[in-house]
Amino acid sequence: MSRAPTKPVQMACLSIGYQRLLLPADKAMKVVEALQHAVQAEIEFKGHRDHYKVQDEPLHVQFSLVSQSQISMPHGEPVKKTAAKPALLPSPSSSPWGNSR
Repeated sequence: MSRAPTKPVQMACLSIGYQRLLLPADKAMKVVEALQHAVQAEIEFKGHRDHYKVQDEPLHVQFSLVSQSQISMPHGEPVKKTAAKPALLPSPSSSPWGNSR
């Protein structure tokens, strides 16, 4: 039995500040929805804790649909499959450096 050909996924370019991220359009829209309440912040180290200073500048977020013909992989490599669920980060208490914060 052969499988039916899979429909190409609509991709989008999500720009956050100076970063450009390619991801499926439906997921990019969810990120944009979440970021509509975000503000930029700088981290300052004070004592033994991070201090977050809210910035006056608005967060620059841009969403653009991208066609498959606009995407190329470095050195002609095939698109790598990503894990369905990302691995969770270890808790700070399990860090090899201890809990210094």
